[in-house]
Amino acid sequence: MGDLRDQAGAASLDVGECGGQPVDVITGEVYTAGGGQVARFFTGRTQGYYNPSLSIEDVRDHLTEIRDETGYTIPAGATEEITQLLRTVAAGRKP
Repeated sequence: MGDLRDQAGAASLDVGECGGQPVDVITGEVYTAGGGQVARFFTGRTQGYYNPSLSIEDVRDHLTEIRDETGYTIPAGATEEITQLLRTVAAGRKP
């Protein structure tokens, strides 16, 4: 296992050093690096739970369903996330 304190194993991620990838491909992404490994860190959106009369008790009672990562999506941005939300509401059910 690499030494997690060794800064050489967590080299600076400079866009100019990413093998010629177009800047828009990696702009806004988050990476984690340490001990000689680098990985993409991302936020996903679960299918969740839908109830038009949602209450705090619903959240408590359906937390397992809300947190279930089965079928999650990775919205490209806020617009895509809102689109998914509006589809759910329009359909009157979970996605």
